[in-house]
Amino acid sequence: MTTKIRTTDRTLTDQARTAIYDSAKLITKATMDGGTHIAGQSYWAATCATTSAIYHVSEKSAEAQRQIDRIRSLWDLCQGDDETSQKCINSVSSAVSLIGAFLTSPIPIPVASAGEDGQTSLFIDGENFYGDLEINGDSIEYYIKFDTDGDSVEYFNSEKIEDGFIPPKLLTHLFYHYAQK
Repeated sequence: MTTKIRTTDRTLTDQARTAIYDSAKLITKATMDGGTHIAGQSYWAATCATTSAIYHVSEKSAEAQRQIDRIRSLWDLCQGDDETSQKCINSVSSAVSLIGAFLTSPIPIPVASAGEDGQTSLFIDGENFYGDLEINGDSIEYYIKFDTDGDSVEYFNSEKIEDGFIPPKLLTHLFYHYAQK
C-alpha cells in the first residue's frame, strides 16, 4: 500500500482568503441583487451557507460580519441609476472585499460607515494608532497616524483596490505599526 502526498505552493492565508472572499462576494452580490423572494421571505442567505459545521466563531470573524452587515445597510443609499449610485455600489463592494482581506491578516477589523457622495469609510482606532480609509469606487484614499518611539508618523496616499487584497502600500504602513507590538 502506498500513500500519495500532495504539496502546494499556496500559503495557508491564500487558501483561506479564497474561501472567505468568495463567501463575502456571494453575500454582497445576493444583497445587491435584492435576493430571491418566496412567499415574502428572502432566502439568499441560504445559498451562502457552507456544508461544514461551525464549532467556534472567532471574535475577529464575528466583528468582520458585523462590519459587513453595516456596509450592506448602506445599500439603501445606492438606489438609482445615476453615476453616483454606481460609484456607491462599487464602493460597497470594494469595502466588503477589503474587510475580507483584513480578516485574513493580523490587522484589526476596521469600523464601517457611509462616506460622502457614494463613498464608504473604514476607520481603525487603537492604542497610539488612527486610520481613516475612504473608499471611492475601486480606489482607496487613506490617512494613517501612529506613534513610534515617541515620534508621530503620518501617511496619506491613494491606491487601487484589488479584489480580496489590502493595497500594497497601505498594507506596508499597517504592518509597520502592528509589527512593532
